[in-house]
Amino acid sequence: LRGYDRALEALRGLVASQGAHASADLCDALVADPSYTAKPEFNIRPEHTAFDAATRIVAIYLPVVRANEPGIVADHDTEFLHHYRIGLRKIRLILGLFDRVYRADRTQDLRARFAALMRATGPLRDLDVAILDRARAYAMLPHTLHPGLDALFAALAQERQAALQKIA
Repeated sequence: LRGYDRALEALRGLVASQGAHASADLCDALVADPSYTAKPEFNIRPEHTAFDAATRIVAIYLPVVRANEPGIVADHDTEFLHHYRIGLRKIRLILGLFDRVYRADRTQDLRARFAALMRATGPLRDLDVAILDRARAYAMLPHTLHPGLDALFAALAQERQAALQKIA
């Protein structure tokens, strides 16, 4: 998985500071919360009302969104923000699809609140995507232009840190 370099180095340092070496058993024991999934399943039955279905889906996705917040703030990996935004997008989609299930003013308010979270996190995600595509940018340009890319990616990294601090 890409983007886990800092987290891996932190783990290796912690393990080494305890006088041990990372083993497969240790790595298996350190797997994140096994109950977390970015793609939860829904148990919606024919007897459920549209209100029940919409509420259930939103209630299932809210913990997914919230579970990613500490990883975003700690800047462990870009995937935390990615999963956060996907969860928000799915909640907004449900609120739009089930347009008349909730009171119109309530739906509009909820959609606006989730849209505000999407807007606030958009610049950070855009910078993450640009930086993750760094290798392709270098591969596309001749080596003589790489110093310019170095400057560009250094500036993007600084801008990303500012955007991360704003989100955190």
